[in-house]
Amino acid sequence: MPLLTKTQALNRHRKNTSKTLVAQPTQHYPEGASQASGKHFSPKAIAISRRPSAHTPLGRNSGKQILGLKMEHKALAIIAAGTMAFSIAGAADAATVDLTFDVSNSSVQITDQSGGGGLCTLTSCGVSASLASGFGTPASFSLTEGETYAFDFIDFDVDGATGAPARQFDITATLAFTDPTFSVTSEGSGGAWFLAGKIAFGAGAGWLTWDDMPTSLSLADGSEIAVNFEGGASRFFLGPVTTAASVTALSVAAVPLPASALILVTGLGALPLVGRRRRKAS
Repeated sequence: MPLLTKTQALNRHRKNTSKTLVAQPTQHYPEGASQASGKHFSPKAIAISRRPSAHTPLGRNSGKQILGLKMEHKALAIIAAGTMAFSIAGAADAATVDLTFDVSNSSVQITDQSGGGGLCTLTSCGVSASLASGFGTPASFSLTEGETYAFDFIDFDVDGATGAPARQFDITATLAFTDPTFSVTSEGSGGAWFLAGKIAFGAGAGWLTWDDMPTSLSLADGSEIAVNFEGGASRFFLGPVTTAASVTALSVAAVPLPASALILVTGLGALPLVGRRRRKAS
């Protein structure tokens, strides 16, 4: 092979650098000889491809790309964990007012009664009141904002018979709760005609009214509720009679973010950082 001039060797080298060449078998030279001065020297033997092969790493920015992928996978894992935990806890963490009856501290009492005419005197008539037989069952309930829960509260019963005027009475009732602990007490009055132990009179012939019912109560968590004892005209008819009470959630305090939501927010916050790193790496 004729020897190449320096210019010819350089031009051939530039031409071959755009191609991927298979490395030539290693040449063994006698001791003391150098590859550069050997007879078998060829520019092809030292040609190096500037394009990475299928077995090379990702290139100059491979470290940044790998770091970006790892951060992306970590952020996605955080988001997945937060989403799963948030969805599981979502129902339990919904904003509600949770109340439990305190039966032992709830009460109702007829404080005074009069009237009923001569027939009442002959029959020893009277009105009695007690907590309803089903009061406190179930023991607790939950309300969302604007929701009302009504329940049996007072059982009224009578003895004897009345004439004119109606048998009138004063009453005091207390509705108590625990967890949170609070109570509502109100005084009221009513009247009824009855015969043979049965409250029996026509529409509008009897009444039950309550005084000083609170329009709203603020609970320790900031929620507001309203409590109402049933009253009005024609409350008693063909007794014994049961009247109700109700609780309405006027407003419900916001529930603090659970830990699962914080995990989700952390994962979402990491995504822009991952995107910037990937753009820099590319």
